[in-house]
Amino acid sequence: MSSERLDVFWQRTGEAVPFPGLSKALSLLQEYRTFLGARVARLAAVLTRFAPAELPGLVLARHFCTQRWSTAPLNRPENFELHAHKRFMLGGRFMVNSWVRNKTATASSGSAGERSIVLVEQDLNTLAEDIASRDFSQDEIGAFFQAAESEFDTILGLYYPSGEPS
Repeated sequence: MSSERLDVFWQRTGEAVPFPGLSKALSLLQEYRTFLGARVARLAAVLTRFAPAELPGLVLARHFCTQRWSTAPLNRPENFELHAHKRFMLGGRFMVNSWVRNKTATASSGSAGERSIVLVEQDLNTLAEDIASRDFSQDEIGAFFQAAESEFDTILGLYYPSGEPS
């Protein structure tokens, strides 16, 4: 937490552990804002998910590229990335940048060691060019994060209709 930004990280500790939502982080942000009399001029929510994949570069290349590219040059990529950006109105109230980054990565999980994964990072953020004129209220902050939380699943479903990279 700083005067520039507040980052909240959550890491699942087991398969059955559900995402607790953002309510705890929002209450902390509101306390901080009230105590300092801070102006909140930009909002962002970033969610990172992953799925294990034996050959994640090939999984992504085959998922996003037509068959034409499977023989060459994308017949055996060790790594692959696809980044997509667009702007849209989130929750009918917030013009946002939406970034979706699909890429290969390696995850470490203690005793299981390292494994290859497909990593998907989703980033929804209000526009930088609006910083000078914005001061988000407590209600707006709550509405932004509530809308972002549900929009993440909608966006993921557009990229991976079956639920995960395959």
